[in-house]
Amino acid sequence: MKILKNTNIVFGVSIILGFVLPGWADSMKNLLVPTLMMMMTFSLLEFKFSEVELNDIKTVLPLFAMNYLLLTGIHIILAFTFIDNELYRNAILILGLMPPAVGIISMIYILNGDIHIGFMAEITGYAASLLIIPVMSVVFFGESVTMSKIFRIIILVIIVPFILSRILTYLDNKYNFLKKDVSEVVVNLGYAILFYITIGINIDVFLNKLFSLTNIILIVLFLRFGLGAIFYFVFKNKIEKRKHVLYILFGTFKNGSAGLAFTLLLFNDVQAAVPYAILSIISSLYILFLKYTMSEGGKLANKLT
Repeated sequence: MKILKNTNIVFGVSIILGFVLPGWADSMKNLLVPTLMMMMTFSLLEFKFSEVELNDIKTVLPLFAMNYLLLTGIHIILAFTFIDNELYRNAILILGLMPPAVGIISMIYILNGDIHIGFMAEITGYAASLLIIPVMSVVFFGESVTMSKIFRIIILVIIVPFILSRILTYLDNKYNFLKKDVSEVVVNLGYAILFYITIGINIDVFLNKLFSLTNIILIVLFLRFGLGAIFYFVFKNKIEKRKHVLYILFGTFKNGSAGLAFTLLLFNDVQAAVPYAILSIISSLYILFLKYTMSEGGKLANKLT
């Protein structure tokens, strides 16, 4: 169990297997969407609605704007400006339409941010996504998608996992059958399966057409490390550390798992998962970087206090 909680080991092994033993990936591709739903369900267990206070809405609006105006806008601009491949461009566009990553809640704990405000901003983002995703999908993809299909995907990827998470939370409160680290292990294993399948299925692209992915790699690096650095320096010494952390997280993280599920279900092409494979690898490095530099005792954390 301890090894399965180690994100570095689990992610590293799955990525290596994807490159070294890709043969099983094709037969496992039907596991992609169920795995994503499972990950979403266990990730949403962290949502505690007893903490919701309507009076806090004004305090979370800047974070909502960071994620659903600024970050979404940057995804759109980068996708149309620098990506020629239509499938990859659509993948980045869909990622930009997603709500904030559920994992932000865990990162707020690790980085000693304001968990209450962060939680409220997360809830606001998910509520808004139910309107933003269908409307903007029609704007971007037009006749290639239907509103009914988009709503079916929203139900499958967001609403069903949310309902399942509430059921599990209720049962756990009553029978106390979920150990504290179960969610972490399930999500880690889920990412491992996604990494392996995505890399394995697209191994030819990674090994023989890597140069064609240069734009995607640079875009994802900017969306994580580039924006993270910008927001660090822009808000440095302007706001307290516990809120500074929130601006960096909400300004750089979208829900990649939900984005991958939407992309696959909407376009039914596993090659569309390539940008998400790159995103997953770079995001894992970015998370490690934030933990090392901004967690309590980290180098940047000391400078923020």
